[in-house]
Amino acid sequence: IEESFPFDWMYPHLEPHGLIFKINRQPLPGLSDEIVEQDHDYWRRLVRPMIGDWLTDDTAVGEIAAFAKKTFGKQDFSGFTGDPRFIQNAYSHRMFSKLRSSIAGLYAWRLKQATDASEKERMAREADFAFRQAWALCPYSPEAVFRYVNFLLAQDRGADALLVAETAAQMPSMQGKDGEQIRALVEQLKKFQKAKQPSSDGK
Repeated sequence: IEESFPFDWMYPHLEPHGLIFKINRQPLPGLSDEIVEQDHDYWRRLVRPMIGDWLTDDTAVGEIAAFAKKTFGKQDFSGFTGDPRFIQNAYSHRMFSKLRSSIAGLYAWRLKQATDASEKERMAREADFAFRQAWALCPYSPEAVFRYVNFLLAQDRGADALLVAETAAQMPSMQGKDGEQIRALVEQLKKFQKAKQPSSDGK
């Protein structure tokens, strides 16, 4: 099944299966290490010829933001090891980003359901990796941006969430009316960050 809109009832039955999902007749108690590793490796191999092999488990949000601004924003391909034709094909950006974002959403759902600390950490790690790939594949995708921002806020990573939104808002296709939602998100996140900062009198 390819996810169009996420349905909570479906999540217990889903497992990553290449680009899309396998839907099982019975709910799964969890996602095995084998399933997660296969998905992780599959998407590493798939993404490599598109944008290069630089995005790893340890790649910071700031590195992806810099890549987005240089490659998608300025169309500067110096040092780029991916396929410039992919960067110049908006349909491909959106399609592959949506597919990866959908899988990230499954990991994020499993994270919320987990009660064991190690399972929470495992699902958080995979969700973050999948969301970072989805965002790198299409830095201006509202779906990838909003879902990743929500995930980051739940992880108490407000600064990273703001960086994701600000970077998306700077993309060329987001300068007109299409970018209104993203620009509004940036302002909301700035207010949220400001409200969290202690006042000058320490209160």
